[in-house]
Amino acid sequence: MSHTLAVMRQRPVGTATRGTTNPNRLRRMDRWIAATHGAALHRSDFPVAVDLGYGAAPWTAVELLARLRTAAPRTAVVGIEIDPERVAAAQPYEREGLTFLHGGFEIPLPPGAGAGPGTGAGTWVTGGAVLGGLR
Repeated sequence: MSHTLAVMRQRPVGTATRGTTNPNRLRRMDRWIAATHGAALHRSDFPVAVDLGYGAAPWTAVELLARLRTAAPRTAVVGIEIDPERVAAAQPYEREGLTFLHGGFEIPLPPGAGAGPGTGAGTWVTGGAVLGGLR
């Protein structure tokens, strides 16, 4: 792999936005995701939801975790943000099932996140869509 390609892959894909985030801004979407995809998350061996571009404050990821866990208690949420300062500011809110990572549209989940051991049987929810591992 060329050095240029390696450097390009290290940079998040996307552009930082102004990051307007208010508590309960996505409550209707969160409830829809839980109602529509909760059963798939519940059946999944390793359910993961991604809050891609959570903004200036981590409220949308924190609230998404609480709402999805009403339908699928083992669900984890990964907040991904392109601005490293926003990631650092969100990290005090991390807890079991909630993490924050620096990244963009490449969705930089850790190896094995959302996949069952050796099976690839995981369910990811991002932007209202369920990805992978549905049974």
